[in-house]
Amino acid sequence: MNKKQQTLAKIFSICESSGDYIFGNDLVREICQKFNFKNQFDVTKLDHKVKLPPSMQKSDRFVLHIGQGGHQFVKGIDKGYHALEPIEEDEIIDWDYKPSILNETDTSESNIISVVTNQGIIYDFLESSGQNHNLYNARKTNIRSHSFSIGGCRIDVDGVQLEIDQTIEVGGRVVVIEAKNGFHDDFYVPQLFYPYVAYIQLKDEKRLPIKEINCCYMMRKHKTKKTPSMVRFYLYKFNNTDDISSVQLLKKRQYNLVGS
Repeated sequence: MNKKQQTLAKIFSICESSGDYIFGNDLVREICQKFNFKNQFDVTKLDHKVKLPPSMQKSDRFVLHIGQGGHQFVKGIDKGYHALEPIEEDEIIDWDYKPSILNETDTSESNIISVVTNQGIIYDFLESSGQNHNLYNARKTNIRSHSFSIGGCRIDVDGVQLEIDQTIEVGGRVVVIEAKNGFHDDFYVPQLFYPYVAYIQLKDEKRLPIKEINCCYMMRKHKTKKTPSMVRFYLYKFNNTDDISSVQLLKKRQYNLVGS
């Protein structure tokens, strides 16, 4: 295990021994100091289930942020992480484009988003080309008091802070974007569910006249000597704000960025 996994495994061991699976940043800070792990705020961030310590995988638990500096080890890894559906042959498109000199210089999430918006790829995927798009760059927000279910277990969260990579609004339709570098087998569902809940709350409070809210998970694999850059899109919706496992795939596609 790497140092981050060792640190989280120790926190999990303490909670498992006490039978109390809710813990706060004070415990995180204490254990980080013991393991000399410098970034305490990164310990509980695991984007893919393969990064979970073996003890957590054996116990079938993952970490959930519940707000106010609190976290919870929750039962049901397959509820917290969604396996990405395979891309079929007829869902692969060769996209002819003329690359900018900056397209391949950066592997950040913001660069991935810039490429697909500058090239119009995201609009093709969303079938909204030619319409008036409103783009909103990365922003931090939070969700207020909310209760939902994970595998039959009721979870209460309040004041959860989150960062949205990008939001696209077109004709009252809102699409939340989560971007990652590299191709992965799954994604951490709260990264889509929490932003979805944040916008649902604004809609329910009649603060925003939102007609529809969907979530787009985007991944990019950079070009090699043998293959072009590739971008994969997965569009999801949640059928029930009270159930994190109600995530449903709407469409998926891969774009191979070919051209001069």
